[in-house]
Amino acid sequence: MSPNDTSTSAPSPSSVSPLDRALVFYGDYSPTSADVYVWVPDLRHEDGWSMAIAVRGPQCSLGRTLPATVHGADMGPGEGLLARVVLPDPCYWSSQMPALYQVNIELHQHGDDVDAVQRVFGMRMLNPRGKSLHLDESRWVPRGVQRQVAEPADLAAWREASAVMLVREPDDALCEAASHQGVAIISLLEGDSEHVQRELARVARYAAVFMAVIAGTDLDGAPLRQSAPNLLLAPLLDAGQSAEIPSWARAAVVQVQDPATFGASVERIPVPVFAYRPLAAPTPLEAARRECDNLQRDLAPGDYAGYLV
Repeated sequence: MSPNDTSTSAPSPSSVSPLDRALVFYGDYSPTSADVYVWVPDLRHEDGWSMAIAVRGPQCSLGRTLPATVHGADMGPGEGLLARVVLPDPCYWSSQMPALYQVNIELHQHGDDVDAVQRVFGMRMLNPRGKSLHLDESRWVPRGVQRQVAEPADLAAWREASAVMLVREPDDALCEAASHQGVAIISLLEGDSEHVQRELARVARYAAVFMAVIAGTDLDGAPLRQSAPNLLLAPLLDAGQSAEIPSWARAAVVQVQDPATFGASVERIPVPVFAYRPLAAPTPLEAARRECDNLQRDLAPGDYAGYLV
């Protein structure tokens, strides 16, 4: 994974650090180990750059943990700087146990310290399997409620309701608080390729954000997965749209117009389908969460990956 542009000059005090673009993501994982990577796209070993990383954790606001520090290794020459840590016995993020890690990243040039940052990071054992989602080896069917504005102070109620937040471009404060408190978020994005990729890279930093729904723009050729390797990406579709979904999609969110014909309209979509029926008016959370169950009932006997209102 790497873009084409490179940078060879050291960051000045007034410039943006290359570490601002550092991408933290995970690759192969299992119950016994997980590969965590840090990639800085703009720098090359040939220009004297190198990187050192260490991961400390887990930490969890809802349970006791025994944190440990694991040091990583620079992966050597390539496009950009890439380093890897192999975490033994990893703890994965879930609403019941929102486990987080601190990633320490140090940037060097010709052996001199240039910059350092810390990132908070979480991993999910979340995979599409056929038309369903599996979380921690069990099937998971998210029920999500859309909000134009959501506040960190409301998160306890969302946990109590077992509801997922569907929020348009959730801000950093909400994403950070939800990551610590165990409330899952779906980010709704819209815009041109540059804006969507920038937003994906931002929200992908937060463990609470597991999925991004991308509306309104044909981005089939955009390298969206490169911006957020671990997010579930889904286009927002009208019922009856073509089953030829974008190449980056690992799920699809389809608006429900007629429950009687919904099943036939999505039958040919090859990825997990989330049924989406927006509420006509602002609705208290508890009542909105019940509407997710009503939507599931109205679409029976169809069985979908998730239900959003």
